[in-house]
Amino acid sequence: MPNASLLASKIVNYSKSGFIEIPVAITLPPEISFDRAKEGILSVLNAHPDVLPNGNSSGRPGPSGIKSSFFFQGYTGLKGKPDQLVSRVLFTGITQQGNMISIRFWIRDITRREEITSEILAEITRRLNLTVKR
Repeated sequence: MPNASLLASKIVNYSKSGFIEIPVAITLPPEISFDRAKEGILSVLNAHPDVLPNGNSSGRPGPSGIKSSFFFQGYTGLKGKPDQLVSRVLFTGITQQGNMISIRFWIRDITRREEITSEILAEITRRLNLTVKR
């Protein structure tokens, strides 16, 4: 990678922080209301053992360990308020296929990012009774 690209880009050292916010975009069928979807999705996220602020299946220090993290304070600007690492479900648009939403949640185990995201999406699909149309 050219030095000029490094200097002009924002660099995030994920291995140092130990946690990351995962954004996932999905489109809901028109027959599923945003309020119903939001409630179901948040319950899935709150119950998942790897989603912060309560997730801690990795055996590392829990959210209290984040509170004192210098990197946490510098990266997020939250000044030791890890309770703000909350999951969010946002309405982002309307298309002919349905309502577009953004799901955002925090995890600690970056190496399992895809696996955790897959587990969450599978449970959301099951909980909201979503089907893939072919």
